[in-house]
Amino acid sequence: MTAVVFLGPSLPWQQAAAIAPNVELWPPAQAGDVYRAVEHRRASALGLIDGVFGTAPSVWHKEILFALSHGVPVWGSSSMGALRAAECAPFGMIGIGDIFESYASGCTVDDDEVAVAHLDEADGFTPVTIPMVTVRRIALLATEASVITACEAETVIERCKETFYGDRTAERFDEILAESLSPGAVAEVRQISSTPEADPKAQDARMLLTLLADERHAHPTPGDPVLLEETAFWRRLRHEVDLPSVTPWFEDPGASVDLADRVNIVRGALLEPRDADLGIRARLWVHVVQECCALLGIEATAPDIQRKSEEMRREHGLLSASATREWLARRGVSGREWQQALALEVMADKLALEFSAELRGHVAVLVAARGGWNDVVGLSGTPGAAGTWEEQTGRVASLMAAGVLPQVPDLDGLVARLGFTSLTELFDALDRHHDRGGLNSSAGSDRSD
Repeated sequence: MTAVVFLGPSLPWQQAAAIAPNVELWPPAQAGDVYRAVEHRRASALGLIDGVFGTAPSVWHKEILFALSHGVPVWGSSSMGALRAAECAPFGMIGIGDIFESYASGCTVDDDEVAVAHLDEADGFTPVTIPMVTVRRIALLATEASVITACEAETVIERCKETFYGDRTAERFDEILAESLSPGAVAEVRQISSTPEADPKAQDARMLLTLLADERHAHPTPGDPVLLEETAFWRRLRHEVDLPSVTPWFEDPGASVDLADRVNIVRGALLEPRDADLGIRARLWVHVVQECCALLGIEATAPDIQRKSEEMRREHGLLSASATREWLARRGVSGREWQQALALEVMADKLALEFSAELRGHVAVLVAARGGWNDVVGLSGTPGAAGTWEEQTGRVASLMAAGVLPQVPDLDGLVARLGFTSLTELFDALDRHHDRGGLNSSAGSDRSD
């Protein structure tokens, strides 16, 4: 049973680990992280405290619904968690703490009430600005202690609210206090602001962690089932998480090709837009395949990629994992790049099958672009003896085994995959290519290194 908690500037990780040593701490959630925790980490419960705001896409509501639809309880508090809990409470997300209650009741509305600027993970996500919920808590405590009047508290709140959240630093807060209050009151307000009670985000985070630390409460009785509607945008997000983009060549520590060489390859590709392998058309093809698959919900699943990998390894004579690693290393290709390339091949195959009938009609356009029918008429060959049915099917089987034709379960599938209208038409085309030595000549070639 693994509970995952997304935590950043609301509470130091060291304190969180002391409260709930059984939970797994993740950085502030951004789009895809909640889905990743459920689908890939198999989290049994989720605690959403902090989330990315402004610098990257924020965690989607649909991800939370995905978790709930899989029976994974989702708790929220403090910051992005409180906001999402108020929004997703009707679907079963559970909110914890004063900030959640304020959002849920409508007393707090604006997103920037909990927004802060903070350092990165290496520096402990230390906040460098003060959120409005903290300003309001400090003003409330100071008013209740009769340090300032309600009117003075409202002035401080208004001045802070007028300040962009990224500029609301401790120094700016001190300036506002000095401009709005007497020196004596400023000193007392500063003292109040240093107490634990003055930090509602940290308080609410502790409440959530304390609850998750007790596994009896971390897994409440499931409510009504949540029905998740599949959309093109949701499928695209899942695809991006399931098949992450390749590590940029300038960030890949395992790259065996010199960085300068990679830079030159990229520059050369940009300077040669008509290059068949790396030019604009080739890059556009990759983009169109990925975009079209996302819109149609076509995915390259892990089993799909594994089958494609085995097919490619057989084609290149790579019969062991070590041979494959050596083969990739000689080409300067990382494992992640290889997986991405396989995924692209899988998606292209699926798209080709989806549109096989329509693709047939595009041959005339390509012929015209190539120079016209007279320039390519010689490619058709001349019909010869088709041979018996057994001979033709045997030839097809050998061509599929050699990797010349796509490997499909049956001949009808091959006909559809290639865009032919019948087996007779396929056999006739094979006969013409056999006459001019087209397919058979490539079937016997050695493609491995």
